[in-house]
Amino acid sequence: IVDVGAMKQTAMAWGVILWTVALLALIGQVHAERAKMKLKSGRTTYHIVGMVPFPGPVFVRKYRPALQHYLTKIVGPMFDPPVTFTLRFEDAYAIEPFDAPIENKRDFSFVYPNMAGCLEAEFLNVPLTTV
Repeated sequence: IVDVGAMKQTAMAWGVILWTVALLALIGQVHAERAKMKLKSGRTTYHIVGMVPFPGPVFVRKYRPALQHYLTKIVGPMFDPPVTFTLRFEDAYAIEPFDAPIENKRDFSFVYPNMAGCLEAEFLNVPLTTV
């Protein structure tokens, strides 16, 4: 006696397994090809300035692993030539206008969401993202 239902289930399971393996192989190939591509950048250093309502040393100690080390290690090599990110603190009460980039001083600003609205209203800057 042949259990047709069990055979169908086995065939379906193998089909799912084969499709999963094929999908993983495709994802691996796409990732390998993407890893070969390099983004172009005219600069090798980008400056991130933190403007937060607490002391600068606390900001640097808390956010340097993510904003400087991680970006330099993970994102930096995606560029040709590789880029690095620096992190520094700027007093939130001594903010310079955002309407013109300050040469080699600020490429990105890290601010808390409650400050982003004020900066947008006063200096017409637009946040990349808020959390």
